[in-house]
Amino acid sequence: IRRPPRSTPKPSSAASDVYKRQVLTGEGEMYGDIVNITLGLPVNYTLNTSVNPPEGGYITLNPPGGIYTSGTTVTATAVANESYVFVHWSGDVTGTNESIQIVMNSNKSIVANFTHPPSKPNKPSGPSYGNAGVSYTYSTSATDPDGDKIRYGWDWNGDGTVDEWTDLYDSGITVNVSHSWSNIGEYKVKVKAKDEHGVVSQWSNSLTVTIGNIKPAVSILSPLNGSFVNGSVLISGKAWDENGNETLKKVEVRIDGGIWKKANGTASWHYEWNTSSYTNGTHTIEARAYDGISYSDIAKINVTVNNEAPSLPVITAPSCGYANASYAFNVSSTDKNGDKIKYGFDWNNDSVVDEWTDYYESGAMASATHSWNKSGEYCVKVKAKDEYG
Repeated sequence: IRRPPRSTPKPSSAASDVYKRQVLTGEGEMYGDIVNITLGLPVNYTLNTSVNPPEGGYITLNPPGGIYTSGTTVTATAVANESYVFVHWSGDVTGTNESIQIVMNSNKSIVANFTHPPSKPNKPSGPSYGNAGVSYTYSTSATDPDGDKIRYGWDWNGDGTVDEWTDLYDSGITVNVSHSWSNIGEYKVKVKAKDEHGVVSQWSNSLTVTIGNIKPAVSILSPLNGSFVNGSVLISGKAWDENGNETLKKVEVRIDGGIWKKANGTASWHYEWNTSSYTNGTHTIEARAYDGISYSDIAKINVTVNNEAPSLPVITAPSCGYANASYAFNVSSTDKNGDKIKYGFDWNNDSVVDEWTDYYESGAMASATHSWNKSGEYCVKVKAKDEYG
């Protein structure tokens, strides 16, 4: 009769999940060699999950169950309940992604942390109209249900991107922020809140801000208001623009409400005015600056023109002579304004100047020579004209 094999299990010292089974084989009462057979028994691990706070949301597992064979990869996903947002994982895992993969090689516990986002900030309040280059203050506030501190991200141009973040403020505090725009146009200003854990609110409603142009300014520095002028007058002054002097296009000057004439220069400018064609008396000088968009207010002064003609010339010359012989004629005059003088000679008494001299200082003696090619009687006349005509 053949006896069936008899075996005796014996745990291995090599691993907790591996056993060696000894099998005795043989016929009758006689047994042969012992054969060792290694059997691998599966080991399971538990994945414990929890949510903080409990009402904040829940965790899904894929594959589901919570108990897994060693080496199984499990995808855990945090799902926020209404009015909550997922913040981060803690426990035996870390990270801020809502889904995370876990390799089960031991018992593990994971925690999904949720929080409330800050409330939608109030629509920004502040000026709806302004000028380019001028700073204006805008305010808003939001609250955080968890009492976290809040910083505010401002979108100044309506492109949906935060242009500027504030520091952290206590929940519910009204925050004031100043801003200026360098270009004219219409801007949609909105703001979002972010708590100290990085959780962000919705965008606020937008405030429309229209930015216009700041008109330039101009001043007349010379001559002084109320002064007396004569001859050629150099009118000069300054112009400026709060948007930057590089925006200045021109400065213009006019006299007595006449035609505007372009001056030389912009930020520092000048214009030469010849008063000889104006009557003596009070005249108004005006100036304005232009930046390509707007004219400045008009700067205005009054001056008194006091142009005095040179005195009647005094001439000395021979009273007789010979044909084809040259004779010198000396003449002088004075100008009350101290202007230089030139002299015009009428050699044949037809009341037309036949010859002008160069300019001489007031009171200086001028000289001209002349000859006649025919005998006769000639009446010589001379007039004086100052350098301003």
